[in-house]
Amino acid sequence: MVVDTVARDVVSGRYGPGDILPTEAVLGQQLSVGRSSVREAMRVLVDKGMLEIRSRTGARVTDRDTWRRLDPDVVRWTLDLRPDRKFLADLLEARRIVEPAAAALAAQRARAFDLSRMEAALHAMSGALPGDIDACVTADVAFHEAILAASGNLVLREFEIIIEAALRMAFRLSTSLAQGHDATLTSHNDVFEAIRL
Repeated sequence: MVVDTVARDVVSGRYGPGDILPTEAVLGQQLSVGRSSVREAMRVLVDKGMLEIRSRTGARVTDRDTWRRLDPDVVRWTLDLRPDRKFLADLLEARRIVEPAAAALAAQRARAFDLSRMEAALHAMSGALPGDIDACVTADVAFHEAILAASGNLVLREFEIIIEAALRMAFRLSTSLAQGHDATLTSHNDVFEAIRL
């Protein structure tokens, strides 16, 4: 996909802030696609704050501060390719702010369906082998998403991407996944019991 390719070139630093991208014709030739596909990709990246287009000069890479940092694609590209310490710290800080508030609301508003979702996620977590990072993360993310949904707050639900990104990065950086798995399961069970009461 053209958007992914160009975005990854920007995030990886191949094209840095202030750099002018090759013309639509050149990019189209490099990527074996038509100019309309390149133009659409540029439009998407402008909407995500990663590029700006100026007449006569073309597409220019913007500073990271202008990027739509909560956009799911931008988060994914950043974490896959070049997670800077500031972004990771901000991601974890946002998670520490959002999750307790969501859990408090979930304790007040959770319905039977919400509790079933949390319980299913906990069951999947307990059944996942500690070495199976994908299964662990998927189950963990499902648990946190169930809490956000149970909060009944549509804005908080938009933070799912932050929670998922933070969890995936934490698992990638973890050196003791087996020990962490048991501790995580215990703490998640405690949270579930507090919400259920």
